[in-house]
Amino acid sequence: MQYQYIILCLPTSLFTQVGYVDNKYVSIPVNIDTVNLLFKEQIRSSKEMGSWLKAEQVNFATLENSNQACLSRFGQCLCEKLFTPYTLKQWEKHPDELNLSALWRIPVLKNYDDRYFPNDQYQALPKEGYTNFVKNMLLEKRISVKLETNFFNFRDSKEFRHSSFEKIIYTGKRLHSLVNDK
Repeated sequence: MQYQYIILCLPTSLFTQVGYVDNKYVSIPVNIDTVNLLFKEQIRSSKEMGSWLKAEQVNFATLENSNQACLSRFGQCLCEKLFTPYTLKQWEKHPDELNLSALWRIPVLKNYDDRYFPNDQYQALPKEGYTNFVKNMLLEKRISVKLETNFFNFRDSKEFRHSSFEKIIYTGKRLHSLVNDK
């Protein structure tokens, strides 16, 4: 099966991702250019970037949530300008409500590289954005979505046994694990 509307796939050398912060487009993931643009710095090397990050980072005895993970890796300034607003938009949760793994995986680059996965041959995003990507999936007649449904009860139901599903994707445990039980 070919997905006709899903991916714009580019060679890694052509792919870039930006955020719009303080009326400026800045590189995401964070790199030297991001810091220089947002904070009017003059960082020119990996060593200088490492020093800037070290001065900004907040130390915690033990990391308990994504807010602390973010502060310990990026510092207060970057967290306030980039990661807290993004997390509120993406998850509708403050970073301190998310498991520390949610923001821990975001790279911080101490150079000018602006690729999310610099070692991958290709990088991809939905051509028309994630909103259209998900909307098109939900409109696809071959895809059925069940909300507020206990998967394990459904799996044992008569409806399930008489269905013609080729594939079922169960994401409940993984997605739920990103949000702390508070």
